[in-house]
This record gives sequence, structure tokens and C-alpha cells, in this order.
Amino acid sequence: MANILESRTSYKTLFNDNQDLYCLPGLPETNDGPLAYLVDLYQQTRLFESEADKDSVRFLSQRRPDIETLLLDSTNLNKTSSLLPLIIEALAQKVKAHINKRQRFTIRLHCRFIFR
Repeated sequence: MANILESRTSYKTLFNDNQDLYCLPGLPETNDGPLAYLVDLYQQTRLFESEADKDSVRFLSQRRPDIETLLLDSTNLNKTSSLLPLIIEALAQKVKAHINKRQRFTIRLHCRFIFR
């Protein structure tokens, strides 16, 4: 009787479905999660930039040079981070580039402070 139950037709026996190949819902490597959306959005941006006019567009890699080096894992995906370290790092890269080229360094900074 046990042999008959084991040989019954099922989805797993028909398609040799290996559950170990799938990831659990909510993990960063899911193909329908926020990380997959971010990667797809980044690829679409790169495609758009490859077809854009090089002289009139400020590319994402120019605006956010750190974006290609960001670590994307479950910890960073669910963590809220401050913009201040990103701004300081971007400004530091511009200063380093200026020092290396010994060119005149100009940057415009527009700030608005709202006091209550």
C-alpha cells in the first residue's frame, strides 16, 4: 500500500520540482521584491542614458557616483539612512578630484532653512 502512495502522480513527480532552488518570500533575492524593482529601475535608467544626448543630460553616475558601489543586502534594504553621509562623501569625491587636477573648484550650494 505504501508503495502505491509513493508512486502516485503529483506535481513534484511530474516536473521534478526542487523546492531548495526557491527563496523564501521577503528575502532580497526574490524576483518581485523591492531590490528587484531597484535593479530593474537602474537598468532602465542606464538604457535611457545610453540613448540620451551626452551633452545635455546629467547622468545618474554623475549625480550619484556612489550608486554602483552600494551594498544591497537585507540589512541595508530595510535600514533608513541619513542623506548627510552621502552628501559628505559626494562632496569629498569632488574635492579629491579637484585636488588631483589642481583646477579651480566651484560648487554652488543652495540651502533653505525653515525655522518654526
